[in-house]
Amino acid sequence: AFVTDVRRTLPALPYDDRVADAHAALLAAVRRAGRPRGAHDLIVAATAAAWDRTVVTRDAGAFTDLPGVTVLEVATGG
Repeated sequence: AFVTDVRRTLPALPYDDRVADAHAALLAAVRRAGRPRGAHDLIVAATAAAWDRTVVTRDAGAFTDLPGVTVLEVATGG
């Protein structure tokens, strides 16, 4: 039930041609900058950029300075 509720609130977005193009552009940008990122972080960032969404994360550093990517850092609990 919890997962179903989360999926209703935050739908899964497809890795489509728009995301693939954004992914390629981000990969090129981080390579040019000499600041590699994790493969999964780039997929998340590319998806957000392609779908005009914001990345909400506790690790904003993984997404810092990525062109076309909006990031909102949330505080860690505890």
